[in-house]
Amino acid sequence: MRIPLLAAICVALVIALAGCGSSGGSSSTAATAAATTAPANAALVAHTAFLAKINPICATYNRRIQTIQADLQTQGARAQATGKLAPYVRPLTHAQETAALASSQFSALTPPAAEQAQAAVVGKSLKALAKLNGMLLKAAKTNDSQQFTAVSTAEQQISSQVQSVMRAYGMTSICGATS
Repeated sequence: MRIPLLAAICVALVIALAGCGSSGGSSSTAATAAATTAPANAALVAHTAFLAKINPICATYNRRIQTIQADLQTQGARAQATGKLAPYVRPLTHAQETAALASSQFSALTPPAAEQAQAAVVGKSLKALAKLNGMLLKAAKTNDSQQFTAVSTAEQQISSQVQSVMRAYGMTSICGATS
């Protein structure tokens, strides 16, 4: 029936749950070189300091998601046996809570001024994943297999894009990249 497909999608979904500018210029004088290097160095220091705050958020997220993945695999067998999505509710509740926590922790940080736009993209991406997890949980609670499948598919696609955004930003711990 549809439950084996849903189980496979859910497992794949949880597995998925899992740039700086450059400076350049001429150095006609030592003062000019120092003037252009200092802001670039300050920006790099600020970026590195911000990454030191956000990487642990994703590291914690990934540890929690690994536990949730194991529970989803176990519950997938129950869902197949019963033909219902209810067994997914507990692990999906934890997944939604974990994504919401990561999103709120990220939102509580203040990125460097020069990186507000890039950091906003990362923050909005985390919020989108939390929202999708909530939609997936709702579909499981109501046993809506059509909605469950649609949201699972969307989350897989978005998770990949979110991870790309995080890598491009320079993060070394990528939310959802648990392997």
